[in-house]
This record gives sequence, C-alpha cells and structure tokens, in this order.
Amino acid sequence: MVKVFQVKGMSCTGCSARLARVISKMEGVTKATVDFETARMTVEYDEATTDVQKIVDMTEETGYEAVPA
Repeated sequence: MVKVFQVKGMSCTGCSARLARVISKMEGVTKATVDFETARMTVEYDEATTDVQKIVDMTEETGYEAVPA
C-alpha cells in the first residue's frame, strides 16, 4: 500500500530527512520519502503490519503533523 501525507511543521531539509529516516524504520514500512519543498511524505507499507494511524502517530512523536492527502 502507498499513502501520501501532507506534513506540517518542517522548517528545513534536515527535518524532512529526519522524518523519512524515522518512518522508514517503522515495522511494516518498506519505503518512506519526504519532500521538504512540497511538504509531502510518501510511505510504502504493509497493511498487515502497520496502518495510517500508526504512521500519523509516529510523525507526531517526531515533532510534526501528518495529514493523509
């Protein structure tokens, strides 16, 4: 499953790199990319292992807000 999120609260490219790294390490996530310029995060994940809410929660724990696009 691939899901796109709008991310709020990033102030630099370091923020987007950090968020991508954290989300990529989540169980069930196979790929996460974050584009600072568009404030969009694309996450490829296994629905049997994780879900949108867990991704949103982890994003918030990292200090940002994610809204499914």
